[in-house]
Parts: sequence; structure tokens; C-alpha cells
Amino acid sequence: MIGCFPDHGAPRGGGDPVPDPGQDPPGDGSQSPPKIERGPHKMSDVHVEPGGERVWIVHHGVGDLGARPNVLTAHLGVYVPDTGEFADVLDTTGTLGKRILFPGTGRVLYVTQRGTDRDVFVSLDTVARRPLVQHTYPGDRDNFRVSPNGRAVISTNKTDRRLHVLDTTSLVDRAMPADILGADGVAWAPGEDMLYALRLRPVTQLVRYDLRTADLGNPLPPPAVIAADACFDGSIVVSADGRYLGVGCIAADDSRQVSLIDAMTGAVTTVAGDSVSDFTRDGRAIVWHTNAPEPDSFPTTDFRLVDPATGDAAPTVVTGLVFPTARPLRDHDIVLVDGADQSDDKHNPPFQYHTVDGARTPSAQSAAFASSLLERPGHDELWLWLEYRSLLTRYDIASGEMTTISYGDDSVDYRAASDDIIIGSFAPSLRRLSMATGQVVGMPRYLAYPSDAPAPYKLDDQ
Repeated sequence: MIGCFPDHGAPRGGGDPVPDPGQDPPGDGSQSPPKIERGPHKMSDVHVEPGGERVWIVHHGVGDLGARPNVLTAHLGVYVPDTGEFADVLDTTGTLGKRILFPGTGRVLYVTQRGTDRDVFVSLDTVARRPLVQHTYPGDRDNFRVSPNGRAVISTNKTDRRLHVLDTTSLVDRAMPADILGADGVAWAPGEDMLYALRLRPVTQLVRYDLRTADLGNPLPPPAVIAADACFDGSIVVSADGRYLGVGCIAADDSRQVSLIDAMTGAVTTVAGDSVSDFTRDGRAIVWHTNAPEPDSFPTTDFRLVDPATGDAAPTVVTGLVFPTARPLRDHDIVLVDGADQSDDKHNPPFQYHTVDGARTPSAQSAAFASSLLERPGHDELWLWLEYRSLLTRYDIASGEMTTISYGDDSVDYRAASDDIIIGSFAPSLRRLSMATGQVVGMPRYLAYPSDAPAPYKLDDQ
């Protein structure tokens, strides 16, 4: 899940500050007391807890614009979709939220920034709704990624430009060795707390840190070297079964290649290509090749599906697109392809590529660039959230048609087990939407200003 916290200021949904209704004074007073004018009340993206029982958000607002100085109150709160209850849990005033993460059952990890050079981490019990531990560290971290089993969170510290590992139980944060290349290009093994990275030595090494039983409160154990080659360069991608890795490669003559590595044996298969972006459901690597541009035009990029064990490739899929993306589905043998079409007649629409037989079918609209995507379990349909358009759509895989479900909202997150979606609005409010019917379930839950009542807990002032 991707979380974002809008900057303080005018609400993205527009609208004026909401005044509280004034009351006439008792007796024969001829003048009403000054009305309280409130500032914008906004909320973060919605974040559904694994299992779907609870949804966590941060909301903030200025309770009285006439007060000097203005006080922007912020609370971390929890919403229970099945009952419609919303409760503020933690007062986070004075900080700017970064991420809401779920490292394990019954826990939420909130990351927020105090000032411009300190990151605050606080772990909470989601059932008891109380903080467990809090730590503050210097720096400015981003690109947070939880390990598959929740023991660790990795992030990139923009201050020291290094990869950091956080123990989600003790909240001990440690910088990884400075010789890790491309701190944003590391990758977790699927389903296991093992981290792949490129390490700069006399020869670049692809290494694996085994964090499954490591004491994350102490320096990390040395990694295992999986393969070594001076040409390794770029981000690492991992197949869904964890068996194969893909990484770009710059040969001695500066030509681009792609290395496909067996994570068990360390065997390396090198194929022609500019980059590798992912693996399909059947385990083949998506390898890209850029075509030389025509005069006064941008280069287009095509891809091949390559068997990582043998290097055998299927026929090239000609996209005719500029800056294309290929998004493989996990429950269907389909890759969604889209990009910019520079042709005069715009004859290169987004399409589905069927990996079993190589067929391609057009899509009515873009699906590959969705901010988030859910393959609805047991159905041939996708639910897509396009954040840049505030648009929620339902995509029929069989026909390629896309149906608009909701427009103009702030954020969405999915509850696959309940077959519904939680929507956060600019109001701000929360509501449920059934994936079966596309209709709202129950009444929206509007949020009271965080300044109306104190939260039961407050961040330590560190």
C-alpha cells in the first residue's frame, strides 16, 4: 500500500473554512458573540489493517482561525467499518505524517516527522488502541517497505543517503553498510524476511541478508553472496516464487544487458536488453529493449518474456509506446501494457498481453498506471484507483471495458475478505462501497474536528 499525507493549506477538494453556528447571548443582549471560524479539516489516505477489521487515518485541522497563534491539531484515529465507529487514538500535533504501516497482526506503526530533521516512530496495539513504544531519530527517511513477515522496515535516509533497517518490535533503527548500492533498489524475497541488495566490492556482488531470526537490535549478520559480476547495475526484481532475480547489467563496452540469477544456485543467465521490470505469473522475466528514435520523435520500447533458467525468449511484443509500463497480474495470465503514444493517428492504445498464447486485446482505458489495483478474488475483474484523477473504476478483464464507480474522492483501500472498499473523502468522511453491487453500504462517517475532544494518548515530546 502507498500512503500520502497532503500538505497543510487549502484542501485539495476546494471549499471555504466551515464556521460554527453562533448563539445569541442570554437576556436582552443586542450583539452575538464572535463566531468561531474553523480552518480546513483534512485527512490522510485510508489504510486498511490486514484482515480488514480496522482502518487507520490521520486527520488535522485548525479549530479556531481567530486564535493567535493558530493551532493545527492532528490525531491518528481508527475506523471500524462493520460498526461505523470512529475513535481518535493518538495526538500527533506538531508533526507531519509520513506513513502508516502494518508490521504484524494487531500492530500499527506510524511514522511522522518533527521539524525537518527528525523522524518519529511509534508502535501501537490496534486492539487495545494504545501506544507500545516510541523512538525519535535524526534524519529524513522515505520509501518505507515492510518485510514480508513484519520483523523489519527498510527505508532510505535522505540525510546520510543510506539504507536503514528498523526493528518493528524495539524500534531500533540501524544504517546498513555504506557499500550498499542503490538504496532504493533493494528487494525483499516474497514471503520471507530476506533482503537482496547490490554491494560494491572490487566486483559488484548480489547479496542476501537473512533477517528471519536475526537480532535486529544488534548489527546485522554478514550477508550471503549469491552472485558477483562487475556489470550488475540498477534495481533488483524478484519472481513471485522467489527463485529468480533480475538486475540490469552494463557490459565492458557500455552496452546494456540483463542478468537473470538463480537465487538457489547463483547461476547467471545474461540476455540482451536494456532493463528488466518484473516477472510474469508463470515466472518469466519482462525484459525491455529501446528502439532508436526517428528524427524529431521519442524512442519507443518493446519487451520480451524470457525464461530465466535458459534465456529462451518469446517473440518480441511491439508496443509502439513511449515510456511504457507492463504490469503483470498475479491471478490471471495477463500483463497490462500502457504508455504514451507518439504516433499521429494514435493507433497504439493500452492493451492486455496474454502470456499463454501471446494474444493481445485492447483496453478501453489505461489500467497499467493505476495507483493501486485489486484483482477481486474469484472474479475476472480489477478494481483500480487512479489517484491523479481521483477516480475509482471497475475493469472487466474479459471485455477490457472500464466502468467509473466513484469520482472526486481523496483515497481508497480494499477489504478483499469483506468484498468491499473503504473510501476517504475530502469532507472528510469515510464510507464503505460493495464490490458486488458498486453501491455504498450504510451511511458515511463524517469526522469531527480533532480539536473538539482530546485523544486518549499523545506523542512524547521529543
